Amino acid sequence: MPEFKEPSYFCTDLDSGSSADGRIFTRDLDTYLALFESARPGQMAGEASPFYLYSTAAAGRIATFRPDARIIIMLRDPADMIRYLHARRYFVGSEDIERFEEALAAEDARKRGERLPADVWNAKGLFYREVGRYADQVERYLVVFPPEQIKIIIFEEFRSDPAGTYREVLRFIGVDPDHDVQLRPVNPSLGVRSRRLHRFLLTPTLRKGFRRIASVRVRETVRSLITRINSERQRPDFDPGLRKHLQAEFRPDVERLSELIGRDLTPIWYGKDGQTQRPSPPRS
Repeated sequence: MPEFKEPSYFCTDLDSGSSADGRIFTRDLDTYLALFESARPGQMAGEASPFYLYSTAAAGRIATFRPDARIIIMLRDPADMIRYLHARRYFVGSEDIERFEEALAAEDARKRGERLPADVWNAKGLFYREVGRYADQVERYLVVFPPEQIKIIIFEEFRSDPAGTYREVLRFIGVDPDHDVQLRPVNPSLGVRSRRLHRFLLTPTLRKGFRRIASVRVRETVRSLITRINSERQRPDFDPGLRKHLQAEFRPDVERLSELIGRDLTPIWYGKDGQTQRPSPPRS
């Protein structure tokens, strides 16, 4: 796996061509292939770009590039997923509306090109409800890959048995699953300590000026330092009423998804009685 975790090479439909998107999307094939140069003969190689699922182009492009590719899809309760997606995007500066409810209300305006962050990247990723509708997204992969090349993981089950899920994934990609590995929570949900400092650091003029004068390595070092100073592990608030409303909104899509994959997901995301469950803590 390359150190650059999310190269996002195949989701060309999400790349607007802007300089901001150029920082997120790998556009050149040689640059993409260079990420795997350190792989030794006989090793499996792969990468993890979450927006390949949401993208309308990625499934077909991956199938053309590597028809023998193994596809791993992890799905989480869509209401919880988009809540944490918003929190993450706000934290890293690709979302400037702090309140989740307001960001949801801004979706229609954003589809018209309004109310977008000044230095936005992956603007389509701000259409949170669309990101959370999984059925069409999963179906795109089912159309172009045989079922034996697709593994679907349910996040809530992974969280309850990470070691078991890990071994399943190794078997799926053809790697020996019988070895010990130390598993621990990583990439926790982070919030900002000082909102005033956070807003200042996200000033477009400041960010563009810094990019002009600083190398990539310097920018990464400064970004890591700021993250340590102005972040804290924080579970984002989620109004129970809004969560219930969103789960009801997503339910028809969840039922269609269940039919597509041949497994009823409603007991996991809605409870055995069909009611919504409490949101789970962030962990991946």
